[in-house]
Amino acid sequence: MEKEKLKNGVLVQFRAGRWDAKSKLNVSLLGDDIPEEIIRASQDLICDRSILKELSAIKRSAKSFIKGKSLIFPLDSVFWVPKNKVIEVNEALEDFQRQYHSTRMIVADNLKKWESDFKKQYPTFYDSNKYPTKEAVVAKFYFKWIFFDLEVPDPKRGVLSPKLYKQAQEKFKKMITEMEQMTIEYIGKKILKRIEKLNSQCQSGAGNAGTVNAINRLLTNWEELWSGHIDDKKFRMVMSRIKRQMKGTSADRIRDNEDFRNKLGTETDKIIKSLKSVPASQLRRKLDV
Repeated sequence: MEKEKLKNGVLVQFRAGRWDAKSKLNVSLLGDDIPEEIIRASQDLICDRSILKELSAIKRSAKSFIKGKSLIFPLDSVFWVPKNKVIEVNEALEDFQRQYHSTRMIVADNLKKWESDFKKQYPTFYDSNKYPTKEAVVAKFYFKWIFFDLEVPDPKRGVLSPKLYKQAQEKFKKMITEMEQMTIEYIGKKILKRIEKLNSQCQSGAGNAGTVNAINRLLTNWEELWSGHIDDKKFRMVMSRIKRQMKGTSADRIRDNEDFRNKLGTETDKIIKSLKSVPASQLRRKLDV
């Protein structure tokens, strides 16, 4: 990836807060024989956690959306968004924010009732001091993002000494390489998962349109967003091979054409092996995709 290309986009940092509705549990409540020095315990503060799970799902969806429109940056919750995707990302985050804020008010408005229900059901484990105020709950569930530029300090400004400027340049180049590698991991893991599903469907004869469509959507994203920033030749070759293979591939053809199904199964076997070797170890690491 060439650093000049990074000028055609911006970084976005995304953060969303939460309240876990959990607290440390007094281990002595579990019995006299529990060694407090080695046992750590926690307890829920509300009986029904479904709304908290819904808030977590909104947060995950927002982060997943950003990932699908960006290159992954080697800082937690920071992504590089190309210029032509900035408005789309911002509008989507505004929508996710509305959902998040609306849902957090369900927590804030019902917390007193949930606290009362918990007190009645589990009086031994109840402690009023562990429950935040309505205002505190609202503050805990923040949903924020900020766009900013990525630049190496200008040597003409004299902020850095020549030695520190040289180090900054080297770190910048390393960061660009890490961005490419992390993006390869992200794309590779997603496409590998779906190619493996397609391969299993070739074995069973149960072609699934959802799998075919998911692969084609990833290929579209590859062409529109990622391909211009990934220089790894081996990975580009695999993606080109997948693109060629998906032309003419449909769920109906997998189900109805045994010859095509067998050939596709053989080809996807080869693609899977190629993906797992590009880069040699990265696609074996568990990623949040």
